Amino acid sequence: MNNLRTPKTITAEQNLNTYIESSKYESIFLNSNLKFSDNIWELNIEQKAKKAKTRAIFSTFDYAKKSQQKMTDDEKETGGRQIEFIQSPYLDYAKAYFAITFSNNPTKSISNKLTALRVLEKALLEMGNNINPVNINNDVLNKAAEIIKANYNQSTAYRIGQKLEDIAKLLNKKNLVKTSIDWRNSIKRPNDTSRIGKKADEDRNKKMPSQVALDAIPEIFNKAQTPYQLMASSTIALLFCSPNRINEVFLAPFDIEVLQKQKNKNYDPSKDDESKMYKESYGLRWFPAKGAKATPKWITSLMVDTAKKTVRRLKELTKDARKVALWYEKNPDKLFLPDELEYLRDTHLLNIKMISFILYGINNTNKNLDKKRSSIHCWLRDHSVLTTMIKGKKHATYKDVEKAVLSLLPNNFPYVNTEIGLKYSQTLIIQRKYEYNHQRDVIVPTVEPFTHQFISDALGARDSKSSLFEMFGYKEKDGSPIKATSHQFRHYLNTLAQKGGASQLDIAKWSGRLDVQQNNAYDHLSADEMLLSLREAVGDEHSMIGPLANIDDLKKKVVISRDEYAILKIRTAHLTEYGVCIHDYTMTPCQLHRDCMSCTEQVCIKGDTKRNNKIRYLRDETEKLLEKAKNALEKKYYGSNKWVEHHTIVLDRLNQICKILDDPNVPEGSFIQLSNIPVTSSIEQAKRRKEEKIESIEFDEIKKLLS
Repeated sequence: MNNLRTPKTITAEQNLNTYIESSKYESIFLNSNLKFSDNIWELNIEQKAKKAKTRAIFSTFDYAKKSQQKMTDDEKETGGRQIEFIQSPYLDYAKAYFAITFSNNPTKSISNKLTALRVLEKALLEMGNNINPVNINNDVLNKAAEIIKANYNQSTAYRIGQKLEDIAKLLNKKNLVKTSIDWRNSIKRPNDTSRIGKKADEDRNKKMPSQVALDAIPEIFNKAQTPYQLMASSTIALLFCSPNRINEVFLAPFDIEVLQKQKNKNYDPSKDDESKMYKESYGLRWFPAKGAKATPKWITSLMVDTAKKTVRRLKELTKDARKVALWYEKNPDKLFLPDELEYLRDTHLLNIKMISFILYGINNTNKNLDKKRSSIHCWLRDHSVLTTMIKGKKHATYKDVEKAVLSLLPNNFPYVNTEIGLKYSQTLIIQRKYEYNHQRDVIVPTVEPFTHQFISDALGARDSKSSLFEMFGYKEKDGSPIKATSHQFRHYLNTLAQKGGASQLDIAKWSGRLDVQQNNAYDHLSADEMLLSLREAVGDEHSMIGPLANIDDLKKKVVISRDEYAILKIRTAHLTEYGVCIHDYTMTPCQLHRDCMSCTEQVCIKGDTKRNNKIRYLRDETEKLLEKAKNALEKKYYGSNKWVEHHTIVLDRLNQICKILDDPNVPEGSFIQLSNIPVTSSIEQAKRRKEEKIESIEFDEIKKLLS
């Protein structure tokens, strides 16, 4: 009886087989040369500033995690790690799911989807179930969620969990499992809005580079000497000029610099000469990654000299690669040869030394000819170049070598990115193959883009590679290696802009975003920094509107300095729905029960789009409530007069605030404090209600109220 299968099991397995067979047709659209039986798929994905080929590797979860770690000595001795692939029959399902979902909805990022598939296989194995995907159930999915939470931070875990939920839904929808699945992602979405507490500080630190890293990078930029050090430090320097994603940096055009003359607002013809009539603005032109049009980003005066030096250095470092790219654009079917090797173009048979001249250059070959001979033999074999022996020495035809070299050109050449129409010869940051690889010799007649991994290794993101920090002897204060990511500098610059009071619209434009709401994820002002901003605004009529704005009034009221008064007056601050609350909860609890817009301790910030919109929404809702209260008053409902009075006062207050928010003369980042609000305590309100006389109303109206 144990060998018998129920009809439901048969149905699930039959459905699974049908699903897998149908996916083999879908896989053709991923790459016409792709074989379903392969465990590594080359995908036709055009990544901005990345190689056109992206690989989907159906390896196990444990191998994928291990591959991110440094190889042990034993692994090095045995020739590296052998890829461990997902086991069958789950392997065919994983490929089928990937092929179908990817062809229906192609995305440039596939890592989370692959990770979810790998984790599910690991969960099946750990649960002791048969590796057959028909055995997946809620318990297996819960186990997978546990594995995800144990191996990833909350943000990454949540995203992988969402992919796992997608897998569960499709398994159930297509009847690919024995038992019905009703599973939702149990991994909570991270809450990035809190600025207070140890957890908030830890989350903020993870998204920002350490202070030691920030201090070290400028020094490394000036100390750099080798081509790799110069290239890596210069690329990182561009990340400091404006808040760009690394793929935007790799898409920087050669004519990146923008100069613009603007009329000097402070020019005084009676005092200044004509040379001061205009001031020159310096910017860099970028292609944003998330939809916004190519636009110049103006560089702050403190960074202009560094930006100019960086661009000059990058142009010099990449000029040879651009020369090669331009040659191939004009001569797509011919091998690039430097002037001193043009004579080889008419040579039918090439010996090993000649081939080495072509690939590595004359100077590099002559330095170590014996080593190059061995490299050439391997290169000819790896690229299937036919050789013939003449007088005991290998030779290859010029045409065969030419064909092999041309095959090394990137897909979609001459375009780095067809979407924006950018060619290799027009790109600022490109390289010849292996040009900035520590362990390989540059292949002269080639060209290729940089990848994200180049900067990740330079910043120490991978343990397996030496970083710039290690090369120059920099470490964290506790002696640990410095690690950073390219995206941390984007968070850092956005937070500086928030701290400096820049408008949300300007921050969005500076960062290349289409939606100002996306700024929220990059705002990492701490509670202390927000409090400091409020205190600095006290007494500054340009930054503060309300009772704390006028320094002359403050001088009449206090006999201490403005800074001391600010510290006494604003002891703490925390975010609310509409701005910032400066109430000190160590003295008393909130007396208004979150009726923030009726409190003098509420401070609104012009330019905080999310909260400014909530204020406008509250105004619109209050208008509707006032209209209802007036209708109730006409019908003589008890207490309606109080609601009319309350909504009228609140609406008037909200209209005043919105008028300030919409006033173009009020600078972005200004703090708006409410004033002249009669705050009544709960005891006073109770006393007033007791003294009030009940209004006379019709009995029928009372019935309506009670019904």
